[in-house]
Amino acid sequence: MSKYCPKCGTKNDENAIFCRKCGYNFGLRKKKEEMKKDDTNLPHSRMTRRQANNNGKKRIGILICLLVLIVFMGVLLYNQSTSNKKVSSGSSSSTGSSTSSSSQQRVSQTFNKIEGGYEDRDDGAALNINSDGTGRYVYYDTHNSNTDDTFTWSKAGKGKYKLNFDDDDITAPVIAKQGDNGTLILSSNDSNWNTEVFTKSNNKIDLDKYLENAASESLSSDVKKFDSESISRKADSNNESSVNTEIINNESSVNTNGDVTN
Repeated sequence: MSKYCPKCGTKNDENAIFCRKCGYNFGLRKKKEEMKKDDTNLPHSRMTRRQANNNGKKRIGILICLLVLIVFMGVLLYNQSTSNKKVSSGSSSSTGSSTSSSSQQRVSQTFNKIEGGYEDRDDGAALNINSDGTGRYVYYDTHNSNTDDTFTWSKAGKGKYKLNFDDDDITAPVIAKQGDNGTLILSSNDSNWNTEVFTKSNNKIDLDKYLENAASESLSSDVKKFDSESISRKADSNNESSVNTEIINNESSVNTNGDVTN
């Protein structure tokens, strides 16, 4: 077989290294062909490397995204737990404050609630104030008939109430003012009314029984007073008798002594 020179076109032997006419080096041609083969395979190898690089970059990107996602979730959970703690602490403090305020309101309502029974032991008076705006007042009088009146009441200001008695002797309203520790002070511009200080009872008072007890206590007091006065009079009588006896004895002694002297 033969081969042609690519430079001058001369026919040469198959194994010729140089062209017999122009001296073309067929070895360079072989190297060029090999280089062409290498160039033909080169894009594939480059593509393989690019794909490997791209795959590696994708893996790195995925890992970075996962790390960012993990960090984001951690921050989110931390903020949520912190906010929950703040909410729980705020709710507990608000619960404590609301409990304290509600207990204070209960105490305030206990003292500000006028309904109930009241008693004035010093004057022997008692009254019940009902939630329907009515009430009853009793007073034990040792010299006159007992006072037993009904009245209506209404709020007249902070801690103040106006009592209108169904009694012709009381011509002006009675003002009930709440004092400390559940006391109730009753005063009026009426000359027939004396200012009274009542102490609130735990329950409403049986006013009929109260008058009976006041009468029995007054009777017992009168009996004790009578007994003490009797004992005092008896003691005075004994003392007077003793003095008289002593005077008589002294006079007798004087007379006797006078007789002896004469």
